[in-house]
Amino acid sequence: MTYWRHRGAYLVIERDWRHGPRAAFKKIYTWRPELGMAVKEEMVDLLTIQDPHLIATGEGVFTLPYLTIESVQPVDDHTLLICNDNNYPAVGGRATDQRDDTEFILVEVEFSEGRR
Repeated sequence: MTYWRHRGAYLVIERDWRHGPRAAFKKIYTWRPELGMAVKEEMVDLLTIQDPHLIATGEGVFTLPYLTIESVQPVDDHTLLICNDNNYPAVGGRATDQRDDTEFILVEVEFSEGRR
């Protein structure tokens, strides 16, 4: 779990210990304390990032299937910077038999009223 405080909320990465085609769970949530309780909301599913302009793959959906997604930082109120640690020279990421690339992506997000 990694977190970053932004506008009264924490950005939290939750992920499984799988990579490549076996990855099943990689998400970013906002978590904010509210009246003594924690409110958690999904912000981005990193295995189904919408790509309507076909920038990344030409298929409309981009995935970040790395085992080591370890950084999320707000760029502004509508953009997150997300990156992985490639753990060079280890293997595993998009393909299980190749060394990971380090990837930095910018993802546009919408903050709900509760995410201020």
